[in-house]
Amino acid sequence: MRQQYKKPSYYSKVAIFAFGQMAFSAYGFLDNVSSENSVQLDGFTRIYHEQHSETAYADTGIVQTLQGRLMHESRIENTLLIDAHYVLAWDGVAYKNSGQVPDHLTFNNAQGLIERSGAFRISDIKDNYNLNSQHRLTQNVDRLVAHKAFDWGDIHFGRQAITLGVSRFSQQSDVLYPVSFNNLQSDYRQGVDAVRFEIPMGMLSVLDMAWVQGETINDSAGFVRFKASLAELEYEVTAMQLHEDAMLTISLQQSLHNAGLWQELSFIKDENKSNKTYHRFSIGFDNTVSDFLISAEYYYNELGADQSDQYMSKALSFNLYTKNAISFLAQQYLFVGANYLEGSQDNFSINYAYNINDNSQLLSAVFNHNINATWDVNVQTNLPISIGSSMGDHKLSEFSQYFHSLSLNLSAMF
Repeated sequence: MRQQYKKPSYYSKVAIFAFGQMAFSAYGFLDNVSSENSVQLDGFTRIYHEQHSETAYADTGIVQTLQGRLMHESRIENTLLIDAHYVLAWDGVAYKNSGQVPDHLTFNNAQGLIERSGAFRISDIKDNYNLNSQHRLTQNVDRLVAHKAFDWGDIHFGRQAITLGVSRFSQQSDVLYPVSFNNLQSDYRQGVDAVRFEIPMGMLSVLDMAWVQGETINDSAGFVRFKASLAELEYEVTAMQLHEDAMLTISLQQSLHNAGLWQELSFIKDENKSNKTYHRFSIGFDNTVSDFLISAEYYYNELGADQSDQYMSKALSFNLYTKNAISFLAQQYLFVGANYLEGSQDNFSINYAYNINDNSQLLSAVFNHNINATWDVNVQTNLPISIGSSMGDHKLSEFSQYFHSLSLNLSAMF
């Protein structure tokens, strides 16, 4: 059924007007700022083209996205920095059989191709306007944050990016806005509404505290993290209240000759399970071999299921799954990655994920070529290797739900 075009809301018009004013102001003031005050306006444009194969949930399809990001920065007397980012995109999708997007996929949401807002935000502008069953416009105010420096530390207030933990692949403690293993835009982290304090406690230690607000208190989170270094050992201790759950994470990193080692242990108390405590654990290393950085990580997730036919029933019983704070469904995984280091214009990486419980595998390869100072081209392919029975038996393996996909991304900085 064809959907009618919806007129922009009042808040959408205000946002567009405000960013237009920022662009005009930046243009007028760039040549007339003092050494203590400055305004900078830049951004980039991206064109995505993705084609993927049939899965149990969708038939063959093509997704195209034209996206622009406007980034504004103002600095006042070297102590106050204001960042604002606005994203506007056109999305188009077509499926071979149905010709439109199935409701449960909602414009390729499973692949993370299209940036979307909502999680850990007090309020937001309307993020999409459906033009018809195959095309829509999306917008996102993804940064609107003030950074203020004091003698005792720094305050960050507003919509900002927050990253937690040290795990390279599983990202087990990075629960505020986790990035999918096969995400096409893993270089950019979604913004959340927060007030954050970073207080140095010595030459090599810092106390990091934040409150991250959602639409309600139950949709919010708070954490206190202490980071310190001792000799070649770096450690973090993070206590977090996430939605209705409590989580304590201990993270360690160290260097051993040419190798880097990391491990992370989380204790989670889930209110849905009568405050029972569950564990998540990861350990990994990386090392330079010739021109490549080789990485490997083992991940154990007690919240996951050890049988594929229990994935959904078990996930629905935990807050961290229902709130999209965890993406991996099983209990045990092995990850391996290789990154080419020597290329000045060309970069190549390949990552492999193995679900030990159901034997499914996912291979993701990315090639990036820097054409010049302005233009970049990026090619990514995701190749799931599925082991599992048919959908009728309800025993699909985890990575059988991922698309075989090939994407092309052309970026221009301005």
